[in-house]
Amino acid sequence: MSPVRGPEDGESEKIERLLSNGQGRSIQNVMSDIAGFDIEDIVALGAQIAIDDAIKNGTPIDIVDLVNQHNEWQLLLV
Repeated sequence: MSPVRGPEDGESEKIERLLSNGQGRSIQNVMSDIAGFDIEDIVALGAQIAIDDAIKNGTPIDIVDLVNQHNEWQLLLV
C-alpha cells in the first residue's frame, strides 16, 4: 500500500520551498511512473481531487490502488 497523507505542521512550507526549487513531482508524473505509461491529464486531475478529499476527510487513500483501478478500467475498454 502507498498511502497519501496531508502535510503535518511545518511541512507545508518545506514542500513549497522544494517545489519552487523544481524538486517536486506532479501526481501525474508519479502515477505515470507507477503505471509504466503516461497518464492522461483528466485521470491525474481526478486522482488529485480524490487525494484532496481524502486528506480533507482524514481518510487513507492509496495512489497505487488508484493507478490499478485506472488500468483495470482501460482494459475494459479494449
